[in-house]
Amino acid sequence: MRSRLLFLLAALLALPACARSSTGPADTIGVEQVEPGAAVDASSAQQAVVDFLNGYASVGRDNGNSLMASIAPDSSLVTWAKWLGIKAQVLEHLQGQPQAADLIGRVKVAGLDFLQSQISASGKETAAVGVDASVTFTQTLNLPQPADATFAFVGPAFLQRTTAGWRVEEIARNGVALANAVAAFKGDTQSRGGLAVTLDSAFLFQGGWVFNLFVQNRSGASGDVGQARLTLNGNGQRLVNDPLPGSLFLKAPEGTRTPEILAFPPPSTIQGLTLDLAFRLTSGKTYAFRFDLFPLLAPKLAPGQLPSPAATGPATPGPATTAAAGS
Repeated sequence: MRSRLLFLLAALLALPACARSSTGPADTIGVEQVEPGAAVDASSAQQAVVDFLNGYASVGRDNGNSLMASIAPDSSLVTWAKWLGIKAQVLEHLQGQPQAADLIGRVKVAGLDFLQSQISASGKETAAVGVDASVTFTQTLNLPQPADATFAFVGPAFLQRTTAGWRVEEIARNGVALANAVAAFKGDTQSRGGLAVTLDSAFLFQGGWVFNLFVQNRSGASGDVGQARLTLNGNGQRLVNDPLPGSLFLKAPEGTRTPEILAFPPPSTIQGLTLDLAFRLTSGKTYAFRFDLFPLLAPKLAPGQLPSPAATGPATPGPATTAAAGS
């Protein structure tokens, strides 16, 4: 269990994000469109990017707290950081010790260039910083020799000024906008038999689509997710994908709220796509849950399109993270 869970954490840190474009979020202007004007503390904006990179590298040590503190509060990156932190906390709980010696992150910054800034009509102040950096993770636990995975952050990072200072709103990892790969849902919950399953979010990565759920168990018996499928029904076909190795299935004792993290191969379309779960209780009862994914994912993706493959970059995933990503 210990090796498999750390394997998952490394994989989900490493899976290359995939999105419709490599620019910033929809409400952030591209660098080529920004006109100089607003006075900006360039050094503090650059430091905000360094704080983000250091926070990412430290997820295995502080459960994602420093990473979360470096992100703009209205960015989709908040959801991404939250689930990295959840995974780190689960690992620490199950293993009973900190992860500092098991998943070590190192930051290398080759260059940071303040580009331009703007203030929108609503008063929102944003900036762009050119980034040339990388984060390398080394996994040491239960391996004959340490395995490295290096991920490149090259291109503009988009920042937002908050009351606490500059915070990262969007950044390119391995050539693709990271926040655009995150779909955060507004508490899509289904309940039956004393169980409430909430589909919290999805990460639409090139190496696998990751669905993050919470299970609230008030059934009077312990249980677990006995079966999970990503099912595609359409054009007279029914395709079923099983979870990728490394998906995190946790037992849900009665009276608890338990996270579940399920990774699948990316589908060819979201038309007719469902997430099907069967939750087994020790009482012998099994309850089925089906989430229709099209209305949840359609706002994130262009009609009829899926995220394009991640751009090939200098990132070189190590053998452990590559295998866990299913690539």
